[in-house]
Amino acid sequence: EDPNYYHLAEAMMDEIILHLSYNQGLRVMPRISVENYRSTEKNIIQIAGELNVEYILDGSLQKHGDRVNIIVYLLNARTNIIKWQYKYTRDWTDILTIQSQIAQRIATELDIEITPDLKQKMEKIPTTSPDAADFYWRGYSELNKWRGNSELNKNNLQDTESLDRPERLFHEAIRRDSAYARAYVGLARVYWRKHFWDTFLSEDFADSALILANKALSFDRQLADAYVVKGLYYQRINNKEQAREEFDKAISINPSSSEAYRAKAELHFHDDLVNRIENLHKAAELERGEDLPYIYRILGWGYGHAGFKEIACNYIKNALELDGDSADYYMAMSEIEHEFGDFQKAIDFGKKSYAIDSTHWYKSFYIGLNY
Repeated sequence: EDPNYYHLAEAMMDEIILHLSYNQGLRVMPRISVENYRSTEKNIIQIAGELNVEYILDGSLQKHGDRVNIIVYLLNARTNIIKWQYKYTRDWTDILTIQSQIAQRIATELDIEITPDLKQKMEKIPTTSPDAADFYWRGYSELNKWRGNSELNKNNLQDTESLDRPERLFHEAIRRDSAYARAYVGLARVYWRKHFWDTFLSEDFADSALILANKALSFDRQLADAYVVKGLYYQRINNKEQAREEFDKAISINPSSSEAYRAKAELHFHDDLVNRIENLHKAAELERGEDLPYIYRILGWGYGHAGFKEIACNYIKNALELDGDSADYYMAMSEIEHEFGDFQKAIDFGKKSYAIDSTHWYKSFYIGLNY
């Protein structure tokens, strides 16, 4: 409940999810998909049904001085019965090993074979410095806040000053452990967002993000996020083959990376509709957070481009049911009608979207395109 340690609970959740995701036999939902249930009144059976999962891991974290108390419960989602529970009381400095232990115990309880290679991955500690880890987790939490306030809510996309705080925190993490691979990826994501448009037309577009991702991989070759950043870089400079290779590496390490599947889908935006739709479905299976409506909309566009109008409209309606964004709904419907050659309907939908939100250049452009 203490907001000063909220980031530790978030970090514990992220780390356990990451460790479990190394198991090829498990489908593990990313944190963004479960975040909406933090304060929900829904019961475990309802949550599991919406997430389409067999088990829910629940828990709490408390910090008292240099000691941390962590309680975890593994619940059978069909029966709401606790399958396994454990309480850890350790020194704060042991927190980095606890995450791995919890993930391994869960895998054992679920009868997942822990091969020597898997065990090595799950036992790998990203840093030996709890202070470096604390600064990294704080930075990661701040970066997520910026994303939620700016990208997902489409507000203040040019508010790069808010990225100064996670940037400083990641630098502090690196100052305490210069070989902390994840902190370099955190910086890469900050620079990608902060300087994207500044460098977009330059010869050294996003080079800092690429350099930092490579730096991270020089310390840890099993870091899926670093490969995602590299994939995004190569995608933006139109090197599709290299981008695909990087995204595939990310997925091989973390099969629960919805971001990698979605990015792969965008690689095939025009040239391979089947591949595009397949990867979007994989992303949608893992995504139950604020990104899901967007995934449904681009799934709708994919089916529309492939000639399946009814399926396309259904996905676009599903997105509207999730986020209630009428402006995006009308814009997506305008694009579908454009695809099928009914330009007057496309104009009508475009005008409805523009009447709700006239702040985006694309709406004006698209109405003009249909005229």
